[in-house]
Amino acid sequence: MKKINIILLSIFGMLLFSSCDKTDDNNTIEPIIPKTNAKVFIPNITFGKTKEQIKDFEITKGRTEIESTNSDELVFKTNSSVFSKLVYKFKNDRSKAVVVYFVDDNAKTKYINKFSKLLLQNGFVKKTTSEFYNINNNVNVEVKGNEVVYENLFMPNHRTFKTFPFSAVTQIPWGATEDEIRNYEANNGGVYDDKNSQTPLEVDGVKKENVDLFVFNRPNANDDLDNPTLVSYHVIRKDYTTSSGISHLKGMRIVTQSFYGDDKTKLFFVKNKYDDVFLTQKFADLSGTVGFQYVKSKQTPQGLYYFFKAQKQNLTMMVVYFRIQQDDGKIIDAVKVELTEVVEQKRE
Repeated sequence: MKKINIILLSIFGMLLFSSCDKTDDNNTIEPIIPKTNAKVFIPNITFGKTKEQIKDFEITKGRTEIESTNSDELVFKTNSSVFSKLVYKFKNDRSKAVVVYFVDDNAKTKYINKFSKLLLQNGFVKKTTSEFYNINNNVNVEVKGNEVVYENLFMPNHRTFKTFPFSAVTQIPWGATEDEIRNYEANNGGVYDDKNSQTPLEVDGVKKENVDLFVFNRPNANDDLDNPTLVSYHVIRKDYTTSSGISHLKGMRIVTQSFYGDDKTKLFFVKNKYDDVFLTQKFADLSGTVGFQYVKSKQTPQGLYYFFKAQKQNLTMMVVYFRIQQDDGKIIDAVKVELTEVVEQKRE
């Protein structure tokens, strides 16, 4: 397998992470037309809402609930002359889709262009003459006859980790030495990768004399989906402070686990029918169980980055989806998860 530029992904990710607090990525859509009596409108497409939350939303829009015989649906009558009713569909008591009905063919013909414009104004992209898609929240809209169908394209039942998978790295304490790391890897199936390790670390042709990179392959990774393909460690040789006042402490400060292949990447990411890639909600939820809170995501030519912070543990986590070329020329999916101990800044 060709050499992975772990350093490039890491450095680019750190640059993106440094701007996290400057960007507010909101993955929900609020229609820009707030009128309760608007003729054309977008329903509540922040899927995963409870029935009570949907009812509250629709009441504020001036719409009236209609009794339904289906316990997995909520139906509302509108006061619009274009759309007659809305039907929200639920699974496990959470909203998963909504269908909005045109009053008739005449209303559709007269207002379809205005409705299409409203979708475009709210972040949707036109895929076909009757289909729109919003990458921010993975919602697809399709006009089928006199129905407008909104659906979330996530695959709900995919395999993932049962518990947060990287608590194992805490078996090596932050600040660990090279010997401690080598012993841990020897006991966990790791084989030292002399070719990709760097002592000292080299970035863009410049050697970082105080930082070493140790890389270990996991030969049995293919037999265990939860097992990373390789693991790397950034180890600082001695305490030092940069000219800008950033303090770096001796020992292991960054751990990176990489997973190669479609089966492994599906533990973290899913693709919709347009091949757009998303971190699974299940992995985000597992991260939350150990204190990691989502910060932001960023699509770049290098890969798709998701950033998390665990404030109490002084840790950051970067989850990166990227693609890699194997020795046989085949391009495969890959995921890199980087845990970093946050260093405090000391101003001189």
